[in-house]
Amino acid sequence: TRFKCDWSSDVCSSDLGLGSVTNTGTKPLVLSDVKASCGCTTPSKPEGPIAPGKSDKIEVGFKPNGKGVSEKTITITANTEPRITVVKVKADVQ
Repeated sequence: TRFKCDWSSDVCSSDLGLGSVTNTGTKPLVLSDVKASCGCTTPSKPEGPIAPGKSDKIEVGFKPNGKGVSEKTITITANTEPRITVVKVKADVQ
């Protein structure tokens, strides 16, 4: 199972972002864990499997310490090869 993430915007005006996760494989995609690199970023994963060819969202809450550009990482564990994928999330807090 493979997947791709499409983080469509790198500019935040609120504290919540969405990432699209698409299953490009032939078996259901199961995201078993989604973790952030720090406590100021809180991701949440889809509850159920993602069918082949379908997409779902990962929500990312972000509590900035101030204005400016901030870059964090989200570590996704899934039934993929490789098992762990790290995604960078960049926000420009205005």
